[in-house]
Amino acid sequence: MKKSFKRIVLVGMIAAFILGLAGCGKFDPVVYTKACMDAMYKHDYKEYAKQIDVSEEDAKEDLETKFEKNVLAGFGDFTMSDEDKERYISLMKNLYAKAKYEVGEAEKKGDGYTVAITVEPIDALKVYSEGLQDKIQAGIDGGTLSEDNVISMACDYMEECIDNASYGEPEVIEVEITKDSSGVWQFSDKEVEKVEESLFQI
Repeated sequence: MKKSFKRIVLVGMIAAFILGLAGCGKFDPVVYTKACMDAMYKHDYKEYAKQIDVSEEDAKEDLETKFEKNVLAGFGDFTMSDEDKERYISLMKNLYAKAKYEVGEAEKKGDGYTVAITVEPIDALKVYSEGLQDKIQAGIDGGTLSEDNVISMACDYMEECIDNASYGEPEVIEVEITKDSSGVWQFSDKEVEKVEESLFQI
């Protein structure tokens, strides 16, 4: 049973997106990067939809579907109720909405651009990942934890970590905005992971 419990430690940490913009018209890497960031973290899809020339509704549906799939991927075959799934997704959305960042200047680099982003790391996931195993063990030892309520308990702890989260000192990271083989501008999954690692200390 302990092995099953351990499977939910450090789950659903990274929601990786691949975002593209057809190579037409004048491209502004700063506007594009901010649009991608706001879509991923603030769930503001208006400018992102404009950048990739789709409806705001389609952009929202596509990214939210990917977000939900990715944050639940870490649970693997672990059984979750629909209620637990909805709660966990909601918590992760709340966490992402707390992300603090500012998109700075862009510099031409070869065929692409380097864009500076100032981020303020939030410690919620770090605290969660470091403390969840102890919470699980305490529940096992106290006889209050079972496979039926382990997800609920993890969500309770995640909510506690988010509510009590603090931010670190601002730091500047650089992301590469490049074209793929089809000439489409993209904020690749590799660059998104770089941002995630800095924002969430993972």
